[in-house]
Amino acid sequence: MRPKKQLLLVSANEDTVSTFRLVFTVQGYGVRAVATEAAAAAVLSDFLIDLIVLDGAKLAGGGVSAAKNLKRIASHVPLILMGLTRPEISAADAWVDEFKITPAEMLERIKVMSARKRGPRKGSARVYVVPKADPATLTA
Repeated sequence: MRPKKQLLLVSANEDTVSTFRLVFTVQGYGVRAVATEAAAAAVLSDFLIDLIVLDGAKLAGGGVSAAKNLKRIASHVPLILMGLTRPEISAADAWVDEFKITPAEMLERIKVMSARKRGPRKGSARVYVVPKADPATLTA
């Protein structure tokens, strides 16, 4: 069976990786786990990823700079930043507290974030209709 979506889990914490990998794969998601930002950048360039989960607890600056760098590489991919304290999340699409979220809540967050579509639908063109002005209603 083909996975629903491909997730990239960036975390140096083995407990986080094993817990989330188990939960996500049981629910049908494909999970690629890496420990560093450089490895995540390599995965983003080689594979089609639908969502990034970034554990910023052990990264410098709480993962904010890593989130910005990953969004620079793949701006269309939603990114969830897990951290200890709420940073200025200008690059991440969502933030969760690492110790206050359960795997079930994280799974719900991932379902919502991966279901969001970015940009116009394929094959649909936006048509703008400009109404014509009635000369009788125009005033100088």
